[in-house]
Amino acid sequence: MDNPEHTHPLVNYFSYHHVMFQSNHVFMMAVPSQRGDDFLHALGCCLKHLGGSPKIVVTDNLKASVIKADRYEPEINRIMEDFANHHGFAVIPARAGKPRDKAAVENEEKIVYRRVYAKLRDLTFFSLEEVNAAFAEKTREHNQTRMQRKEYCRQEKFLAEEKPLLKELPREAFEVKYYTRLTVSENNHVYLARDKHHYSVPYQHTGEKADVIYTRTIVRVFVKGEPVATHRRAMKPGYTTEREHMGPGHNFYRDRSPEFYIDQASKRSGILAELFRVLFEEPEVPELQYRRCDGLLSLQRETDPVDFERACRYALDNAIHAYKSIKRIINSRVYLLDAAAGGTREGGGYIRDAGSILITGATGCGKSFVASALGDRACRQGFSVMYFGMQKLLAKLKIVRLEGVIVRFFEKLAKTDLLIIDDFGIGTMDRQQQLDFLEIIEDRHARKSTIISSQLPPANWFDLFSDETIADAFMDRMIHTSHRIKFKNGESLRKKN
Repeated sequence: MDNPEHTHPLVNYFSYHHVMFQSNHVFMMAVPSQRGDDFLHALGCCLKHLGGSPKIVVTDNLKASVIKADRYEPEINRIMEDFANHHGFAVIPARAGKPRDKAAVENEEKIVYRRVYAKLRDLTFFSLEEVNAAFAEKTREHNQTRMQRKEYCRQEKFLAEEKPLLKELPREAFEVKYYTRLTVSENNHVYLARDKHHYSVPYQHTGEKADVIYTRTIVRVFVKGEPVATHRRAMKPGYTTEREHMGPGHNFYRDRSPEFYIDQASKRSGILAELFRVLFEEPEVPELQYRRCDGLLSLQRETDPVDFERACRYALDNAIHAYKSIKRIINSRVYLLDAAAGGTREGGGYIRDAGSILITGATGCGKSFVASALGDRACRQGFSVMYFGMQKLLAKLKIVRLEGVIVRFFEKLAKTDLLIIDDFGIGTMDRQQQLDFLEIIEDRHARKSTIISSQLPPANWFDLFSDETIADAFMDRMIHTSHRIKFKNGESLRKKN
């Protein structure tokens, strides 16, 4: 309805008219559009208002009711056909260009314009509910008005002659059905993209085309016209699988569940079972968790029991649950760092004792991974951590010296609980860089912890300094008071992964 002052946006609505053939009893309702859901909502409200369902409904040729008009066999919209079957009436569309097929509606519309629309033309409405309330009031007055040259009104004739002939409305509310055609995948599931969900189908139908009919609550699967599966609809990503749909080759997989994997793990290792319990507490798709558990069980069979126990304990302590990460822990033997550094899960002992760690080994052996893991763990324990590649640290020193804030940068490094310097010894340092680097080490010695990783053994570090005095000072502060971790030469972990 229009607003004369135009202080609110104008909204266009469509009006639905229903006229009973014998009594000319009228029902009116405004709807937002002519789409199928709005049309069926109005028709459903009409049947509820009438208190029953007629045997035949004659509709106009709108798309919500008729897909293709035809004089002899019009094609009815499938949702409209489902609605008609649910309420037990037949749909007979009026012929295109033949208004006499719905003469009662055409005649009543002329009267409705005078008795309903004309009386509401000067009113302003602010919601669809207000419009429909006004329509209901005016159509009630219209239906209760005596007809010309008749001794009765439309409502009296409807109640006396037509309502007793109406069929009782079904007890269950109508649910819109949606149709799609899908292929049963190799894991004998169909994938409903609308929900991003997989529903199981008996394994005998793998690879076949399936017709899927689903409502707001139920998913039904048909193959060659025969119903083969029914599921409760799950409007979220994941899987819905019935045990009887699994084939004989799925004897192991059909029993998969968190309890199954935890039981399998407890037969091998108590710490592995604990790791599985923590893993299943995470909100993740079960299928992905099951694959991860399969990988860890396989890894347990291939690994020395003592090493595997230590790796699982390290993973639990550091909230690491991914299969590849745990495999990398085993290959790099990073779990040995606790003993080497004298730390505990709660304490971070080597940091509190201002101890340092030197990590050496060939390229690709896991030095950077170990250093990063120690830094990550220190962060989780509440310590401040800074990480630099050696070349980036040297470049940073040049920049802050040119900007005149070198002292402030030294102070910031000196206050950091753990400083990690990766790839030490790859490049060369000029004299000023050597002095600056020594200044950093001097400020942190016996006060804060430092981790240095390098491909060169510590015995060769002396040659990295052109000034022997600086080299002696650096070696004295780092070599004699640090924990050492030396990786054996072997195939690069990057190549393995």
